[in-house]
Amino acid sequence: MSVQQIGLSIVPNVVGYIKDKSGNYDDVMLFFVAINGLGLMINLALYFVDIQQMDGILNKVAHDD
Repeated sequence: MSVQQIGLSIVPNVVGYIKDKSGNYDDVMLFFVAINGLGLMINLALYFVDIQQMDGILNKVAHDD
């Protein structure tokens, strides 16, 4: 099961719950900002782990020898 499928099945329910509790979309927008911020932090962490511990393997191009 892919992470995208999990997100597509859970996030609409969370958004509906937030909208029902708050009564407006301001808190929904804050939820999306928080999710994007979390994604950015995870992406940066993976980038620096790759650079420091894996010698930048994600930036290397595979060569057919």
